[in-house]
Amino acid sequence: MAKKLSIDFIPIEHLNNTTLDERVELIIKRIKDKKIIIINSMFNPEEEAVLIKKTMENINKSFPGIEICSLSTIDLNKDNRLITRIRESIINLLTGGKRGITVIGPAKIVKKIKREPDHISLLTK
Repeated sequence: MAKKLSIDFIPIEHLNNTTLDERVELIIKRIKDKKIIIINSMFNPEEEAVLIKKTMENINKSFPGIEICSLSTIDLNKDNRLITRIRESIINLLTGGKRGITVIGPAKIVKKIKREPDHISLLTK
């Protein structure tokens, strides 16, 4: 029998109503339930550091950890027109600079996550 793959798409609006600790606990709980999580936002360095720290505290025989990758929705190096830079600066100011996508999965299921300039590749076991 083939193994089932479960993916949860979580809108950032749902996570914005929680504290950082609540966000991390929600993510770790879903990862422990063998789910791959896709969030329509990038994690900032503080959020990612807290998630990794809490993950390390939870590692045991049945939970070997997580794989995580984030990708920005725009590359200002490709489009350096002034209007694009101004628009993106305003959007980043309003959204906290978190536009993009984050993929998080259990290390038991996710063999490899690779970030390319324009997409994320995910290989499962």
